[in-house]
Amino acid sequence: MKILIYLLFFLSVCFVLKAEEKEGPALRFSGDFVSSYIWRGLYMSPASIQPSIEFEAGKFTIGAWGSVDFNGEDKEVDLTLSYAPGNFVFTLTDMWWSTQGSDIKYFNYNSHETEHTFEGSVAYTLPCERFPLTLSWNTIFAGMDKKANGKQAFASYVELTYPFTFKNTEWEAVCGFTPYKAEMQYETSGFAFTNLALRATRELRLTSSFTLPLFAELAVNPALEDVHFVIGFTLR
Repeated sequence: MKILIYLLFFLSVCFVLKAEEKEGPALRFSGDFVSSYIWRGLYMSPASIQPSIEFEAGKFTIGAWGSVDFNGEDKEVDLTLSYAPGNFVFTLTDMWWSTQGSDIKYFNYNSHETEHTFEGSVAYTLPCERFPLTLSWNTIFAGMDKKANGKQAFASYVELTYPFTFKNTEWEAVCGFTPYKAEMQYETSGFAFTNLALRATRELRLTSSFTLPLFAELAVNPALEDVHFVIGFTLR
């Protein structure tokens, strides 16, 4: 597994450097502050800081995203490689969830011990400006997502996302579900809706040259009969 990870990282760097020959690179970084960390309708941790950085060259993007709660206990680091031809986006993600002081270290990739989860995703946005609906399919293909018998569960999550503008506010409606059983990852026993959410974002102008994006999200998880309300802001 270690050899596979290093090989993927090496190939991603080569792809990005090759793409850079055709288009200039772009570097972006930001940080979210959220009242609680909700992921695909699941509660992950209390109030958290979530930094991110992306390096884009041509159709390739390498990124890192993290989350740590204000107690410094629950933490996550995600590494991503994306390729975006046309209206498609193909992504490989290494998601690592842990707690500070865990006995399982970051570079432990043993399939039945690791705290890493490896996911492959494909997303497609309709080529229609008036109806820019995005459909994504995300499947975990390696890592700690296991069945009771120890075999890989291949948990999947499907999401429909629709952005729109109303009253000078950017909105996003989300409908997410598991197409089949995903007990360990999403706590579902079959097809189930896990994330029905509505998110609103508005730019708060503080000075003539600086705005602060504020956002609020209401997310319902019908499968777990749970609901979450999150508020936060972004620094960039």
